[in-house]
Amino acid sequence: MEVRYITPDEAVDFQKVSAASFIWKFDAEVDNKVKVPVLAAFENQKLIAGVEIYEYKTNFCSEFLGTVVVEGVCSQPECRRMGGVRAIFDKVSEIAEENGWVLGFLHPFSIEY
Repeated sequence: MEVRYITPDEAVDFQKVSAASFIWKFDAEVDNKVKVPVLAAFENQKLIAGVEIYEYKTNFCSEFLGTVVVEGVCSQPECRRMGGVRAIFDKVSEIAEENGWVLGFLHPFSIEY
């Protein structure tokens, strides 16, 4: 399994997985870009899972700490339980350490959630 940032050409693939996971209407004309970096897991060159990540600064005791924010965790329904999301989270941990991000949080994507 390969885990890496998606390319702009793979944004549509990620959006399709997101739509399948969160049940929203996908439109290739509109949903062809991503707003933040996306880490994805690939199995046989097929995108099977992805997460949106970005850096945030958290103020703690008057000091700003590097924080990684994770949101939009999604996977192809037929590829669940294959370890794609786990592999992505392992990669997020590596990237966090490389960037000195000492905190992390999962950002909810809706009030209902």
